[in-house]
Amino acid sequence: MFAQTLSKVIERKNLESAEMEEAMEALVEGSVSPVQTAAFLAALRSKGETKEEIGGAVRLLLRKARTVPARRTLLMDNCGTGGDCKGTFNISTAAAFVAAGGGIPMAKHGNRAVSGKCGAADVAEALGAEMPDSPERAVSCLDAAGLVLLFAPHFHPILRNVAEIRKNLGVRTIFNILGPLLNPAPLTHQVMGVFDPDMAPLVADVLLALGRERGMVISGYGGFDELALGGPNRVVLFSEEGVKEAVVTPEEAGLVRRDDDELAGGTATENAAIIENVLAGKKGPARDVALLNASAVFLVSGMASGWKEGVALASESIDSGRAAEVLEKIRSFSQQREDAIPRSA
Repeated sequence: MFAQTLSKVIERKNLESAEMEEAMEALVEGSVSPVQTAAFLAALRSKGETKEEIGGAVRLLLRKARTVPARRTLLMDNCGTGGDCKGTFNISTAAAFVAAGGGIPMAKHGNRAVSGKCGAADVAEALGAEMPDSPERAVSCLDAAGLVLLFAPHFHPILRNVAEIRKNLGVRTIFNILGPLLNPAPLTHQVMGVFDPDMAPLVADVLLALGRERGMVISGYGGFDELALGGPNRVVLFSEEGVKEAVVTPEEAGLVRRDDDELAGGTATENAAIIENVLAGKKGPARDVALLNASAVFLVSGMASGWKEGVALASESIDSGRAAEVLEKIRSFSQQREDAIPRSA
């Protein structure tokens, strides 16, 4: 059966949602060979994933996940797909701390680097921030700090069957798209970055189907999966009222344009230092891009009515010290048990 599905994708034919569920189950259950798995992922990437294929994969994987019972009237994530190959520091992680410091409960989903140098889990480990290994501890961390960093393998253990194949491929696949869609917490709102601008409306439709009340899908200028400072960014806003597209420039948010190389990151230790400098109030391009991306979270949450107001709220979160306090609260929470760090192995 899988061979027929693989052949269909290689022939650039789209799969129905049910077909994708069956194929994804075969992949993650390890019932097909690594060669077939790699071929399927590569062929799907080459063809281009559809709404039905993404939705089918998400439904199957969420059924197999360890869910986090963290029900809130507002709970957000701002995870991006990765795969933009830009080599920036962990912008969305920095923005998550800023948003949490501004009073928005954040459940930040992430993983180790797959096609880049430093993933969200890598930098969290370098920051000394626990990634809870159980749904119950995740809820406790969220209660204590207003932000919980969710390490994907803790809540999607079945994905270990494809982890090595993804690593060896070294290129973005449907799993890059799926990552932010597989948050095990019951999100109400979401900001999600995508590496391909053509995917933004499609992903917005998927998020609506998953029950998000409101959100934004971002495709940054120059191929970023986050809001960039180099030029106009494409955003797709969605709510129960529908989907609409817009463009936002740094100037509209009261910020200046910056070159891509000013946002460069490095190792997990180097990126952690950049984030700590941002949280400590250091001025510069790293702060500015964190402000812009945190502004999107404030906008989607309803706390801000415009980009400049969102930037102002983000600035206040940093300058008041509350963003840095979120990190310290997570560190304090982690120290309550000796084996808490790094908890991502």
